[in-house]
Amino acid sequence: MYQKKLFSVLLAVAVLSLLAACGSADLSTPEPAERTPFSLQTTSEDGAQVGWEAWANGYQPGASETMAIRVKNNTDQAWQGRLCVQLLERVPSQAVYPLAERAIDLESGVGFEDELRFVIPDELAAGTYGLALVIHRPAGPAVSVTSIQIGNGGVEPSEDAWPTDAALQACPAP
Repeated sequence: MYQKKLFSVLLAVAVLSLLAACGSADLSTPEPAERTPFSLQTTSEDGAQVGWEAWANGYQPGASETMAIRVKNNTDQAWQGRLCVQLLERVPSQAVYPLAERAIDLESGVGFEDELRFVIPDELAAGTYGLALVIHRPAGPAVSVTSIQIGNGGVEPSEDAWPTDAALQACPAP
């Protein structure tokens, strides 16, 4: 009788230990994937300077994001233009998703630095998109596009063409 009770107690301890080991899962929040920044700087032939910085990956549908933007009017005339930030799908798609827009009204020699806030559209599927900066400057419009990743994963290198004509149409001159 004593052996049966001892066996029952040992079996109960073994079962409880096994259950405790299975139930002690790590409940900590996983670290978000490391984000990779990018920075692009351009100077047009007339001296207009534009710089922007954002992330190349780690974007999620519905998430609020920011982009640093710097604009300097080093031209000899006033600059009344517009800048637009958009997401583009690869050609042959002509899809343009407007994210942010801002008027530019700068006297010669004047500039600004700011953060543009935007929200990634909820309906986007995971994949590589073009993040476009369209800018209307004194010398004419320009489109600069870099590849970014929506959803998990790294940025896929893209040799594909982006629909820059559609991006220009979605951001008309002021």
